[in-house]
Amino acid sequence: MNSPILNVNNLSVSYMVRSGIVHRIRKQTVKNVSLQIGEGEICGLIGESGCGKTTLAKAICGLIPYCGTVLLCGKPAETMHRLERGRQLQLIFQNPDSALNPCMTAAQILEEPLVIHKVGSKAERLRKVSEMLYTIGLTDEYAHRRMRDLSGGQRQRIAIGCALLASPRLIICDEILSSLDVSIQANILNLLSRMNSERGVSFLFISHDINTVCYLCHRIGVMYQGELIETGTADDIYYHPRHEYTSRLVAAAPRLPM
Repeated sequence: MNSPILNVNNLSVSYMVRSGIVHRIRKQTVKNVSLQIGEGEICGLIGESGCGKTTLAKAICGLIPYCGTVLLCGKPAETMHRLERGRQLQLIFQNPDSALNPCMTAAQILEEPLVIHKVGSKAERLRKVSEMLYTIGLTDEYAHRRMRDLSGGQRQRIAIGCALLASPRLIICDEILSSLDVSIQANILNLLSRMNSERGVSFLFISHDINTVCYLCHRIGVMYQGELIETGTADDIYYHPRHEYTSRLVAAAPRLPM
């Protein structure tokens, strides 16, 4: 592995939940997870719904409290200013409708990260927005459209464009294909692969679809009941799983040639 962009050590997340009418108990949803993502690497994270994948992503991004350590580009993430962390790490949510402002145009949404990070003049920002529209497979005619005028795949491309415009070294993709049809999923996967090869962006790609993860990712981690139970290359996980749960995941998926 190349030098790690992300280094997570013994990360745990717990919540207080109600037990009966009066009592509350602490429930641990992520349990002592450790993982690394190298520079220019696409790392996959698979597991069934509710196993803790999204909770782990939110903790890494500093959106929820956690125990353990998260090093981003060699620095403790909790000591980094939110703007500095945003320049290194971006998160793309599962549902673009909840992440994108419906009152803003596509150009305004794409320009926003440039404004936040004080990048260039207005003219330079608009040029970067135009270039990004082309990069994500859209054209300038979409610049003045609002989210209601775009398809689900186009809205997800706008969300990806926002993450890329911050020029991060790592992007976390949280189930970003789950609401899209198969043809649009393929376009998004090709876009991510191109950004990895052309720009060297690292990705943590979260999904429950093992075929998609094995197609895209260099290395894969498997989560079960809040724990990271197995890691390995795509071939290792797909053809030589060591854990019984991983074997069941592979067996339940349509078999594809690798």
